[in-house]
Amino acid sequence: MVIGTDYFDEFLAATASGTTRITVDDDADLFERFMQADLPRGLVEALEAFTHDARYPLAVRSSSLLEDSQYQPFAGIYDTHMLASQEPAARLARVIEAVKRVYASTFSSRAKA
Repeated sequence: MVIGTDYFDEFLAATASGTTRITVDDDADLFERFMQADLPRGLVEALEAFTHDARYPLAVRSSSLLEDSQYQPFAGIYDTHMLASQEPAARLARVIEAVKRVYASTFSSRAKA
């Protein structure tokens, strides 16, 4: 499954201001803010349908053109979360958490550096 940038943009618009995301230096605080925010309803519905049918291990990760440049690879800067196969309800909660963590990792101190 591919989550488009429109959902990322919608999520960011509904969370703390861009200034807050950029100025937060404590990654634990940053991740907590993202974990408290709700994903867009359409994305949750799509993830629910996907996790109901996908009964195999999953990797939740970013795949962005911004992760690489012509002279410097940035692969691995954003988080990747591996999820074991579980019952659909438990998988949905874990996938939602993983998506939020990947989103937050784009503003982590590692990514900013």
